[in-house]
Amino acid sequence: MEILRGIFLKRQNRFVVECLINNSHSLAYLPNPGRLLEILFPGTTIYLHPASKNKKLPYVVYGALKDERIVMLHTHYTNRIARKLIEENRIKGLQGYRVVSEEVSYGKSRLDFLLKKKNHELYLEVKSCTLFHKGIAMFPDAPTQRGKKHLHELSKTNRAAVLFIIHNPDVRLFVPDYHTDLEFARTLYSLKHKIKTYAVSIGWNDSMEISTKPVEVRVGLEMLDKELEDSGLYVYVLRLDRELMAEIGSLGKIRFPPGYYIYTGSAQKGLSKRLNRHKRKRKKLHWHIDHLSQHAQAVHGFAIRAAETDECNLAAAIRRISDWQIMGFGSTDCGCEGHLFGMAENPMHFKPFISTVLDFRVQGLLNKSKI
Repeated sequence: MEILRGIFLKRQNRFVVECLINNSHSLAYLPNPGRLLEILFPGTTIYLHPASKNKKLPYVVYGALKDERIVMLHTHYTNRIARKLIEENRIKGLQGYRVVSEEVSYGKSRLDFLLKKKNHELYLEVKSCTLFHKGIAMFPDAPTQRGKKHLHELSKTNRAAVLFIIHNPDVRLFVPDYHTDLEFARTLYSLKHKIKTYAVSIGWNDSMEISTKPVEVRVGLEMLDKELEDSGLYVYVLRLDRELMAEIGSLGKIRFPPGYYIYTGSAQKGLSKRLNRHKRKRKKLHWHIDHLSQHAQAVHGFAIRAAETDECNLAAAIRRISDWQIMGFGSTDCGCEGHLFGMAENPMHFKPFISTVLDFRVQGLLNKSKI
């Protein structure tokens, strides 16, 4: 397969990216609906294959470079790899099975594979996992109602499994990403006695070929017994297009330069509702952030669900990578100088910001697993 290198510029939508190939601007098809926030930064090296029949999108993205490792991004190709590994008996727990059919209709869903070993049938869903940090892999990286639906359909079969293929050979632990999609994680956890969960890690070379043997990865569902609550910390990103002078409760009038703002907070319960509330324009003005959100555009909210929370530590970490701070904002009930920080550029495209969020998301698991 012919593979070309390119430079990622930006994402037009979920499935179309702008890139440079041989110093020429081009569009490419990205067969991956995930957010990929920790991978696709402007300037990232990507790996593409020419698409002979599509003049508007002349290339297909297959992979990207992350921390000197190549990550497979093509979700459909991942299914082809899964079939190959199954048929070669290279996945522990699935040895001896053969693929009977693909895209199997069951209930109101289409499941990836129907496998058979002697007289035993097994319905199998394959998930491509590209989100990993400090040895821990998580799925999904964006909310997936479809993924949750597949789990429920699988649970109705006599024998079912889900296989997570993790595109990094350094991963040692897999968990569903309860920060990003709490309902998917709760569903997989609640069905753990009905659905067998497998996870394997593999590496890739610059020809988009498997470069390492598949390695079994520990599935840490038992570690989530205290993590699946809708509470914890959050990071909320807003954009202000022009300078603003606004009355902020007891703080009085404050000048806000144009740019991006990062607010850190916590919620002892109803974390999802808290983030949704921040996005609404019509609401009773209660917290400092309510006054700013009336004038700024919501960019993204990151939930950090954890049994133990310390928003002051989170604020301190964000402060270290921000350009400025609004003193006293959001910190009337703690000893911090403030919980609102500014950046001239979009923090969603700034690797240290995304890495900081991921640091806090995996910290509790790192403490438990000792990996």
